[in-house]
Amino acid sequence: MAMKRRVTWGLPFFLSLVTLVFSPVARAGESLDPSFGEGGVSLLSVGSVEALSQDSAGRLVSMGGGAGAFRVIRYLRNGSFDPSFGRGGSVTTELGALPMATAVAIQPDGKIVAAGSDIPPMMVLARYEATGARDRSFGNRGQTSIHVGYRQGGARDLALQPNGRILVAGYGVDYRYDWTAFLVAYKPNGELDESFSGDGMVKLTTEDDVSIEFDAMEVLPSGKILLAGDLSGYLMVVRLLPNGKPDPTFDHDGQAFLDVDGDKECPCAYTTGLDIDRRGRAVVAAEVVDGDPQPSALARYLPNGRLDRGFGREGIVRTTLGNRLAGKDMAIQRNGKIVLAGTYNVPGSGEARVAVVRYLPDGRLDRGFARNGFFTRDFGVEGVAYSAIVQRDGRVVVGGRANPKPSPFHENESVFDTAQIFLIRFLP
Repeated sequence: MAMKRRVTWGLPFFLSLVTLVFSPVARAGESLDPSFGEGGVSLLSVGSVEALSQDSAGRLVSMGGGAGAFRVIRYLRNGSFDPSFGRGGSVTTELGALPMATAVAIQPDGKIVAAGSDIPPMMVLARYEATGARDRSFGNRGQTSIHVGYRQGGARDLALQPNGRILVAGYGVDYRYDWTAFLVAYKPNGELDESFSGDGMVKLTTEDDVSIEFDAMEVLPSGKILLAGDLSGYLMVVRLLPNGKPDPTFDHDGQAFLDVDGDKECPCAYTTGLDIDRRGRAVVAAEVVDGDPQPSALARYLPNGRLDRGFGREGIVRTTLGNRLAGKDMAIQRNGKIVLAGTYNVPGSGEARVAVVRYLPDGRLDRGFARNGFFTRDFGVEGVAYSAIVQRDGRVVVGGRANPKPSPFHENESVFDTAQIFLIRFLP
C-alpha cells in the first residue's frame, strides 16, 4: 500500500482469498418465539438498544443512548419492562451534549456496568446496583471518564476479567489526525488499574491519518483478552495476556491482520462484532463498504490466531442481501451456529430493514432458519439491529432501533426522539 503507516507492535499482514456467497432476498420467517412480546417481537418505548447482556436470573439488560443521556433497561422474560428496576424498568444517566451508548456487562454480584462516549471525545463508564440505583462507591459518584482524543473517539466495547478488573476498548483521534486504539483497565472501584500493562492502558498508534480502532472484545476463560478492530480497512485481531502484555503465542506476536477484499484496490472492511465458539475459535464480523452491492463478512480464527481454512472459503464468508447488508453484531450458539444481526438496504427505495442471518458451523447458510437462512422485518423507514445475544436456554435475542417516520424530522428533532426500541427473540 502506498500510504505510510506505523503501528507500535509492527505490521505483519496476513492476506487471504475471499469467498462471495450470493443469497436471495428473503421474507419474514417462522423461527420466532411466540412466548415473547407479540409473536416474538417486542416493540417498546422511544429509544434504541445498542447493547445487550443478561443477569444470573436470565433477565435481559439493554444499553441505549440519545437526548443527552444513557438509558439502561431491564426486561422480564416476556420482553416487557421489569417494573422492579429503576423507574418502571429503566434508569437514565444524564451526560453531555452527544453521548453514545455502546456496551453493557453484568458483574457476578449483579451490578451493571455500562460504557459509552461523550463530547469532547472521552470514554465514559457508569455502574449501577442490581436495583438500578447509581452505585456511588464507583468512580466519582457512580461514573468515571477519561479523555481519549481531540477530534473524535470513545468507548466501543466493555468486558470483565475473572479478577473483577473492568476493561474498556475504543479509540481516539488527536488534533493532528493521528489515531490510537485504546484498552483501558479499571479496578472494581472505578480507579485506573496501573498494574495492567504498566500504566493501566494498552495503546496501538498510527500516523498520517491512518485509522485504527478496537471495536469488540472478549475475555477468555484463562483471563486472556481478545480484541477485534481494524487498521485502515484491514481487520485486526489482537490477543493479550491477562496483564495486558501481547500474547506471543497468537499469530504474529499477538496480532493478526486480514484483508477480506484482497482482490480490490482498497481494503475496506470494518469490524462490527466478535464472539468465541466452544472450541476456542474466534469469529469476527465486518462491514465491507467497497463495491455494489456491499456485503457483510465473517472471518474465523483458530486459537493460535491463524485463519481457519475450514470455514467458508479459505476462512471467510461474504453474504449479500439487497444493496447493502451490514452486520452490526453477532453471537454464536452452543451448537456452533452463528447469528449475524444488522440491517439491509432495499433496492430502489434505499430503506433500511432489520436483517438476521444464521450460518451453520462451517459457514454455510442455515436454510432451516427463518426463510432460507434469512429473517427480515420491515418496521417502516428504518430498522437496525445493533446487538445479538444467546440466552442461557439457547434462545437468541436481537435488539435495536425501529423508526417508521420519514426524514427530514421536525425542527430540533433527532432520530432518537422518534425511534422505537425493539427486541426480537428466536427459538433455538
